[in-house]
Amino acid sequence: MGTNRGRHEPLTVSWELETIGGEEGAALARRQADVMLEVLAWIVEQRRKQAGCTAPEQG
Repeated sequence: MGTNRGRHEPLTVSWELETIGGEEGAALARRQADVMLEVLAWIVEQRRKQAGCTAPEQG
């Protein structure tokens, strides 16, 4: 138990936030929502591939 082989240092993350209002902010929010839907669909697809599923579920 005395070794840390295979372990990595904790990930350090930093970010800056900028708020945008009006039509520009609304357009950005729509784009972000579209991107999140694409990411979630990709995650579902990858999990199905890992599980051996070939057809998407019908909802």
